Amino acid sequence: MLKFIGAILLFLQPIPPQLFQIPGHGRLRMVIPLEWRVSARSNEQPAAATVHIVPEAGDAFDIRITAIWLDVATRDKTSPDAIRANVKRSAEALLTKSENKSVIL
Repeated sequence: MLKFIGAILLFLQPIPPQLFQIPGHGRLRMVIPLEWRVSARSNEQPAAATVHIVPEAGDAFDIRITAIWLDVATRDKTSPDAIRANVKRSAEALLTKSENKSVIL
């Protein structure tokens, strides 16, 4: 009976979070089941943490998560308006050599 209670108490223990470094910007915190295999790597430029998670056995799933810290200038370049402006600028440069003289975005 004591073994059974001990097993239940062990099962009810919270899973400790794993911390993955994002160089210069802190850590990514994730709670991942202890039975899963986890590998991780950090990048300096751009500051990022990549986490790879697979089951202990088999190939039921293969999860890769990358958290990237973008500085303000880089983040601004990825806004929908900035992307639209870049595509429009590229299209207009190509239109000068094209039979079509307009582009729809």
